[in-house]
Amino acid sequence: MMEVVKRDDETIKEHLCKLTFYYGTIDPWCPKEYYEDIKKDFPEGDIRLCEKNIPHAFITHFNQEMADMIADSLKDDLSKM
Repeated sequence: MMEVVKRDDETIKEHLCKLTFYYGTIDPWCPKEYYEDIKKDFPEGDIRLCEKNIPHAFITHFNQEMADMIADSLKDDLSKM
């Protein structure tokens, strides 16, 4: 299995306007400092910190909450067109 050892900032910068980063507050795979670091490095990006205590494996128990959140975000984006 390949291991990610460094964030690909060039690719993020190139596609930042198309990306949304969603970080959990209770995620042992991705500590809150990762959110803080990327928010500092890309302050203009759509970088969010979960306020609902949704776990990393959200698809097993929180799929509807995540789907609703994404749908709301898309509705906001589409209304600006």
